[in-house]
Amino acid sequence: MAAQITSQPGYEGALVLEQADFSIGLLPKRSFVRPDKLVTLNQSLVIQRIGMLTDAAIARIRESVCAHLDCR
Repeated sequence: MAAQITSQPGYEGALVLEQADFSIGLLPKRSFVRPDKLVTLNQSLVIQRIGMLTDAAIARIRESVCAHLDCR
């Protein structure tokens, strides 16, 4: 499962990805995670890894996704 990432601002609840959120690499533009837009991906569709988020960034995104899904 993956959350949508966009460079377009203005989505309510979107989380900003800062350079400090990446342990490896970074995105070329200021980007936002949309925890309300979740998708499943077939691994064969992933052709390149651009970066890796820190554990803290992943935890922040997971918390926001759970708030949208009413996780317990």
